Amino acid sequence: MIEVFKTNIVEPHIAGIVMEVIHLHFRILKASFDLEDCDKVLRIQSESGTVPAAGIIRLLGGMGYLAEILQDEQPTAVQMMMHETKFYPVC
Repeated sequence: MIEVFKTNIVEPHIAGIVMEVIHLHFRILKASFDLEDCDKVLRIQSESGTVPAAGIIRLLGGMGYLAEILQDEQPTAVQMMMHETKFYPVC
């Protein structure tokens, strides 16, 4: 499973430290930041199939940073009809 978080981390070296700490505390397969995204996105993929979202949020909070789950945007029925080939539902 992959979970995506919005963060307030802007420095690449801080992102690197945060990823190391996440790997120390959780069985995470992959963690990566996209600091060029306006939401300063943190993507987490778990080995166990579930991402401990509350634990990730608490861990970052304890380090002085904010994190919140970034919700998937679901297209409306009209958008799907008008742009049928552009939207692919994620299961």
